[in-house]
Amino acid sequence: MTHRWNRLHSLFIAAAIAFACACGAGAADDIGDDSTTGGDGDTGTGDGDGDGDGFGCEMRFSVTPGTPEEGTIVVLDGEIVDSPNPLEEAFEWTVLFANEPVETSPRRDDNRSIEFLADRDGSYTVNLVGSSGVFGCQSFSRVVNVSEPGAVRRSYELRVTPPPGEALRERRTINVPVGSGFDLGVVSLEPGVAVDGTVVGPGGPVAAYVRATPSSGGAAIESFAGADGRFDLGLGAENHDLLVVPAGTELAPVLLRDQSPGDLAGDVEVTAGQTIAGQVRDAGDQPLEGVRVSIGSSGAPSAVGVASAAGEFSVQARVDGPASLVVVEPATGGGRDESALVRLQMPASAGWVPSEVDAVAVSYAPEFARRDHQISLRLPGDLPAAQARVVLRSLAIDGAARVTSGVFEGDASAVARFAGRADASGIVGPVALPDGVYELVALPPAGSSAAPLVAMVDLSDGAPTPGDLALPTGYRLSGAITGTSRTVSITARPAGDLADAGLVATATSSEGTYTLALAPGIEYVVDVVAPPSSGRASARFTVVAGDDGAEGERPVDLPAASQIRGSVELPGTGGIRGAHVALYCVIDCIDDDDRPIAEAVTGAGGRFALIVPN
Repeated sequence: MTHRWNRLHSLFIAAAIAFACACGAGAADDIGDDSTTGGDGDTGTGDGDGDGDGFGCEMRFSVTPGTPEEGTIVVLDGEIVDSPNPLEEAFEWTVLFANEPVETSPRRDDNRSIEFLADRDGSYTVNLVGSSGVFGCQSFSRVVNVSEPGAVRRSYELRVTPPPGEALRERRTINVPVGSGFDLGVVSLEPGVAVDGTVVGPGGPVAAYVRATPSSGGAAIESFAGADGRFDLGLGAENHDLLVVPAGTELAPVLLRDQSPGDLAGDVEVTAGQTIAGQVRDAGDQPLEGVRVSIGSSGAPSAVGVASAAGEFSVQARVDGPASLVVVEPATGGGRDESALVRLQMPASAGWVPSEVDAVAVSYAPEFARRDHQISLRLPGDLPAAQARVVLRSLAIDGAARVTSGVFEGDASAVARFAGRADASGIVGPVALPDGVYELVALPPAGSSAAPLVAMVDLSDGAPTPGDLALPTGYRLSGAITGTSRTVSITARPAGDLADAGLVATATSSEGTYTLALAPGIEYVVDVVAPPSSGRASARFTVVAGDDGAEGERPVDLPAASQIRGSVELPGTGGIRGAHVALYCVIDCIDDDDRPIAEAVTGAGGRFALIVPN
């Protein structure tokens, strides 16, 4: 009888304490949002499955060693945080690998600590439930990643971009073993601050492009205001710079610096600003019609003005110090596959401060006159390179135009570009281009065995006519792709500025081999991409093409794909579907461009899987 009374008495006291905590401290409102990050980047989460969440006790456990390898004994030590009855605690463990139970052994009589043999590399899911007295506690789950013995670890940058308005973007560095599956667990995003604003002009709401960038640096968040002027942004608590570019040309864009989220809510006013007017004349001192003119001052662009038949233009701008000037001529040519474009630019460092009082005169230099140029392309065997695609891009042409405004006088430089195809005779042009030295990339027509031609061409007045330019036989890079019987795509792109113009692509043959015809002497970045269904990792390497007609061999063995898995969640809401997850190289990168090495879109429950090249 005494034992039964003591038991009832303790339960009554515990219940009274729980009621007082729940009513007085409001603790129940804070349960369920906690997350704990363990060693090796694993993320543990409280599942909220316990029966006693009103009291607030929570299950937790630690893992030893912190970065376990295959073949090691993994020790799990549990505890109950905010336990109402430390003398009566219960622990129940579940360890799974590939959804199959893993045998565990207790290390203590109360089951607080257990161990298991990690006999395979990969991700083990551990779940701990328990109670303190009569109170069920919030359960705790965590993924324990086990690597291969001696596995090399590599750092990556993980970037998560949720659907617009759902949460803030996330960027973090992760360190994972190469060659093993790795589960990040839950990637929790911050909800951010919802900013609802309206772009308004003198006549009411204004449609506009809206972009907010953290004032201290970071990724920009974009939005668009419709005809009603309304926009919404999900921002962090820090201050942002807000750029608003009205859809029309009558109002000047505005850049608001160092604004708090509260400052950006409500109306954002745009006005006409200052009217900067002027005229553009060509190298023959004739008005230049149709050119697009814009200026930029202190990071804010102007509206874009289009020159009339008289070469006259005006733009609306907010001038706050020296400004840059850009003049772009309309593309000319025979349609989508053939166009010539000239861009004139004067930097803000020239010291020009625009004024409504002083008109701007842009006068092309007489030496900048266009001349018709023609290039003949030939294939090996002296055959015409019919339908070969050609890109010509000039080096900077200094002193291309003179800019005057009031007492200011300065020079602008120019860059000219042409893209088109050779005709049936292999002839490109005639095309009107300004004098200068051009970088030429010619891609062979489909079905040709020739390699791309990369050359410098002098189109200056008085320089020798280029004559026939022969596409080379090329440097032949070949090899066997092993690791999969599926068709694999191989692309080679020149490193640096030629990347977009000189791409070479092929696919493996039925025998699993490939051959690339590369421009001699050019450094290439080669991507070998296996289809996701193959279960093999992609590969990337660099190669400097040898002499014309030489051959090289580069076999590629595609290893089994490593996967980085996880889920993207918003605390209190759950998994976010449709978030873009990308992985970027951090150190020892082949090139410096900002291309992801793996990317995926989250599905049900916010889950994702990234196939990582080894």
